[in-house]
Amino acid sequence: MRPLILAAPVLLAVGIGHAAATHDGTPTAAQIAACTPDAQRFCLRYLADHAAMRTCMIEHKQQLSETCKAAFAK
Repeated sequence: MRPLILAAPVLLAVGIGHAAATHDGTPTAAQIAACTPDAQRFCLRYLADHAAMRTCMIEHKQQLSETCKAAFAK
């Protein structure tokens, strides 16, 4: 469960589908679950540094899995 918690700030910063996030802008549990593998695959070394993680995820935005992209398109 820990990777899901750590990925939440990352998903906020990626900027994909803000409308699909909760009313306060935080990603839903489903969005976190869908995108955690991408965060781990592309940006694992930045988990302790949220600013660096945000930058890394934005840099890999085009490479995110279809599952992750679909979670924010809903």
